[in-house]
Amino acid sequence: MSFNDYPHKVGWCKMCNQGWYVIAKEKSTKKLWIICAECDDIFATPEEMLDGKYPLHPHKINGSCEPPCEDEIVAVGWDSYVLGNGVKSAKPS
Repeated sequence: MSFNDYPHKVGWCKMCNQGWYVIAKEKSTKKLWIICAECDDIFATPEEMLDGKYPLHPHKINGSCEPPCEDEIVAVGWDSYVLGNGVKSAKPS
């Protein structure tokens, strides 16, 4: 599955300006990450993404990813960052 197909978008990528940041779950560790669907920039938290901190290098993820379920997103408190949950799109017009 392509990151473009992941349902939980949290913002527009500031690095490549071509893709959405999505919430992805690393299969091997079950850790959630914020990943750009186009350039694969990775953030450890939505706060880091919003603060504009430099993203992590892709090698930090040791396995393949999958979309997390809603309960996993709520459990880490990231549900409020998902676009459509009261959050307006940051995509440029």
